[in-house]
Amino acid sequence: MSARLFAFVCLSQFALCSSLPGPVAPKKQSLVVFLKGSDAQDQLTLLSMREEVQKLLAPIGYSVEFRTKLNGPVSGHLVVTEFKGQCTSGVESFGPERLDLATTTVQNGHVLPFSQVHCPVVSRLLTSSLENAPAGLRQSLFGRSLGRILAHEFFHILADECGHQSEGIAKSHFSARELLSPHFSFEEGALERMASTVAPIDAPRHGSSE
Repeated sequence: MSARLFAFVCLSQFALCSSLPGPVAPKKQSLVVFLKGSDAQDQLTLLSMREEVQKLLAPIGYSVEFRTKLNGPVSGHLVVTEFKGQCTSGVESFGPERLDLATTTVQNGHVLPFSQVHCPVVSRLLTSSLENAPAGLRQSLFGRSLGRILAHEFFHILADECGHQSEGIAKSHFSARELLSPHFSFEEGALERMASTVAPIDAPRHGSSE
């Protein structure tokens, strides 16, 4: 079983978060994200993704460290994120049509620190909106969108929450317009939920995603 984030493909109907969320008392915390499949990704895309994740989690005091190898001690929370396929605009997508941009493992009613990003679905959603952008900007915007998708999954994990919020990055579906918007962030309720319910995760627990 898994928590799922869906693409919302009707671009004429969308809700934008036009202002940054209100302040939440930050608690200094460390989040280590182990990236599987990052070797196949564009480096500018990954840089933009990392910057966006850090920005989105900073209001609740998180310092995010991304790793491609787990060859040292981990202090704080550990999350394993796997890229399925190549996350970049213009990549042809084959195989079964699916709508979930990303999934996170749920077991016995609890959200485990394992998530997957389904790159072909993300590419299919964003490519047409980015096709006329210069290459560097295109990859930067794609990476920022990935950061927002990852932050959504981290909401599920850090808050141990299978459900969604009504607005912002913690809601159940995104449009391309929202992912590419200059301002799209967590609403205050989602930040408070993560700040108040997060518990230490010292190492990944075993589970399976659908």
